[in-house]
Formats: sequence, C-alpha cells, structure tokens
Amino acid sequence: MKMTSDPIIKDAAEGATKGLLNWTKEQISDFANKIINKDIAFVQDRELIELIKEQKQSPAYDFYKRYVNAKDYRNLVNLGLTLRKLDKNKDKLEKFRSKIYDAYGTRGLHICEFVASNILSKFIATRIDAARSNQDITNEVETIFKNIDKDYRFVKNGDNPKIKSKELIFYLNGSLPEIVILVSKGNAQRICKEIIKFITKQIDSSYKMDSISEVGEFVVFIKRKE
Repeated sequence: MKMTSDPIIKDAAEGATKGLLNWTKEQISDFANKIINKDIAFVQDRELIELIKEQKQSPAYDFYKRYVNAKDYRNLVNLGLTLRKLDKNKDKLEKFRSKIYDAYGTRGLHICEFVASNILSKFIATRIDAARSNQDITNEVETIFKNIDKDYRFVKNGDNPKIKSKELIFYLNGSLPEIVILVSKGNAQRICKEIIKFITKQIDSSYKMDSISEVGEFVVFIKRKE
C-alpha cells in the first residue's frame, strides 16, 4: 500500500509517536490495560476490576468456556461469577448490579444473575450426558441467554398454581419456546411442584422436564424435544 506524502498527516503521525515516546511507563501500562480490559472499563473500580480478572482465571470460568463461545456472552459469564463473589457484600453487590445494568441493560443483568445463581451450571449438568455434543449444549445455552427475559421465570410465594399453570401451558403451546426454566425458593417450592404436576397432564409429548431439588430451592427445566 502506498504511504501518504501529505505533510499534515505526516506531522500528526510524528507528533503522536513523539507523544508516546514521552509517556511514562505507568502511562503506557495504564493505556495498555484500558485496551486489554475495554470490556470491563465501565466498572471504574480497581479493586473490583481485579476481582473480575481473578474470576476469569477460575475453574468455574474454564468450565463455562467449554459451552459458551461468543465473546460477549463469555464476558457476561465472567461478570456473573463476580456477582456471586460479592454475595456477602450487599452494598458493593447492588452498586455492581447497577453498573452492569447501565452497561448491558436488563437482559445483560439477567444473564449475569442467571450465572451467579448457579442455575446455568445446573442446566449444563442435566445436559452433559443427554446432549450429542458440546456444541448442542452451546446452542442451548445461547438460546437461554437470547430469551432469558421471557423463559427464565421465578415462581413466587403467593402465586396461584392454577393460574400460573394455565399461563405457562398457553405460552408453551402458543410460542413453542425451546427451553423454559422455573425457579422457586422456600415456600414457593410447593407451588412450583403443583404447577409442574398440573402442566404435565396438559402439555403434549413435545416437551420433556428435568428438575433439581436442593435444600431451599427447586428448579425445573422444560425443554422442547428435537
């Protein structure tokens, strides 16, 4: 490619080069870090940025990398793991949630919370033996992320099981989502189990369900059959 002979551009380029040469090591390091960490620059908190970097070196992040390929989604997974680390520091947790919301919107925050709650790891655990390949799981995880605002649902204490069941059946039969996740905690677990009992009799054989019951939490994965 022919180099320009424009003296203005030449002078500007030389000026930029001289400017870089005059920078201190600290300035160069800071500039390099901004380029490397541009995805987390919005945090503007050195301590928190270091915590985010630590999560990127964690076994949990290595595990998720097998099933999350897209760079943007990997970044949100990393932020979700960081949210989990802040669970006992409510003030920092809420401030970080607000920053994630400002940077990535509602869907981005929900993906981070989905990771932080360990529901993603539980879903992958139910699929490892059944899926034909890691790519199948990757496709399913990306489907969840894409539709997380519609298909990641909480059953609350006080919900009417019959009404919630009818709403869910209508959604499953009308919209044909690939995966719907129901999460319930505490007393709401009983309600969630009633919902599942009711819809099992109503939905056709195009869906299968996997559930995980732990102390204080009941999670159901409703997946459309291939």
